[in-house]
Amino acid sequence: GRFRRRGGVLAAPPWARPLPPLPRERNFRGVSLAVAAVTNLAVRLVLSGKAAAGPGLREAVFQAAEARGGATVRSSQARTDLKAGVPDRGSSRRGTSSFASG
Repeated sequence: GRFRRRGGVLAAPPWARPLPPLPRERNFRGVSLAVAAVTNLAVRLVLSGKAAAGPGLREAVFQAAEARGGATVRSSQARTDLKAGVPDRGSSRRGTSSFASG
């Protein structure tokens, strides 16, 4: 799945790993799976020695997510998405999870 970053917020897709032959729409999904995806990324960075647990981990997670094909969402794009009825990707609404800086 794709991660999205807007400012200090990282949103992750809510889908579980594919489970053939089950269609994605019938597989598990939700905020907890999105949180697990971000947590998995953070743990892999720490265990591989690419990042240390602590204050710098958040930025390392952001960089790794962008390197995996994630996107940085501009404010104008987010407003356009909202006008089109697409939920704010930086929110913790159903369908995404946010990893906020702060």
